[in-house]
Amino acid sequence: MKLRTVASAISLIDGAWLIYAGWFWSRTFFFPVPTPVTSVSSLPFSNWLLLGLGVVLLLDSLVSLLNWSVAFYVSAVLAVLAVLEVVVAGPSPAGAQFEAGAVLLSVLLGALTIALDVLAARRKSFVPEEDHPLNLPVFG
Repeated sequence: MKLRTVASAISLIDGAWLIYAGWFWSRTFFFPVPTPVTSVSSLPFSNWLLLGLGVVLLLDSLVSLLNWSVAFYVSAVLAVLAVLEVVVAGPSPAGAQFEAGAVLLSVLLGALTIALDVLAARRKSFVPEEDHPLNLPVFG
């Protein structure tokens, strides 16, 4: 498989994960804590910023299937913002309700997305003129 196709696929998976993690923020990043029915949980149900980043990353990964280098750079920037959002707005490791697996998955998937997108954007997708198969030798 081509690097650009793999990078687009990983960005697509990262976008889908961010949509899930953003929509089910409290279920994904926090252990469930039993609370009385009358009290309101202090944990946020959804993280709208992460959800929005996931939607845009998902759409951008579909555009990057067209092999546009700019789309790969946009995916890398969105992945950086998503990792920062998870690390900054995520639960504290000192907290009793911390779900380390979800944070680790988000950071690793984001780092993989960033690395592959930058490599894919820098990869040249054209054949140089001297290596082109239709370039016939000139006999003089």
